[in-house]
Amino acid sequence: MGRWRRTRCAYAPKGSGEVLPVVGDGFPRGPAHLDSASQPDYHVPVPSVLESLSSVPLFANLTPRQLRKVARNASEDSYAAGSSIVTEGGRTETLFVVLEGTAKIVRNGRTIARRNPGDYFGEISMIDGRRRAASVVADTPMRCLVLYHDGLRKLVMDDPGMAWSLLLTLAGRVRES
Repeated sequence: MGRWRRTRCAYAPKGSGEVLPVVGDGFPRGPAHLDSASQPDYHVPVPSVLESLSSVPLFANLTPRQLRKVARNASEDSYAAGSSIVTEGGRTETLFVVLEGTAKIVRNGRTIARRNPGDYFGEISMIDGRRRAASVVADTPMRCLVLYHDGLRKLVMDDPGMAWSLLLTLAGRVRES
C-alpha cells in the first residue's frame, strides 16, 4: 500500500497571526500575516503543532523560539495502515515524529519495536546519511511530522544551544538501548 495523502506545510506559533498561503499546487509559500492585502483567498491556519513538538522527548528541552524554528522546517505526511514509511537498507535522510497512529519497526522480517504518538524514528540515518537499519510500517493510519536533513542541519548550525539539546536527548536514547 502507498501513501494516503501528502501535505506539505509549515507551522507558526499559535496566536501569532502567521498563516501559510497555499497557491495552486497546494504547497505553502512562506509565512505571511493576516492583515496583508496581498494574501490569496485560501489560507491554512497554523495548528497547535508546537504543543505536539514540545511533548516529544527529542524536542522537550528546546525553547519556544527553537520549537518554532523546527516547526517551520517540517512537513506533515499521512500514511495508510499497512503502508511502508521507510524501508530497511533504503537511503533517506529524514526524521519522522509520530503525531497520530502507530507503527512497527521491522528488521530482517521481525518486529523489534513499536512507535506511538510522541515517538520518533529515523534520527540516525538523518544524521549520518547511511542506509536505514530497519523498515517502519504503519499499523494504523498515521500522521507524521517530517524533518529533512538539510533543514535540521541548518537549524543546528545556526543555533548551538539547539544542537546541544538535541545531542543530550539522543545520547539518552542511545544509553537506554
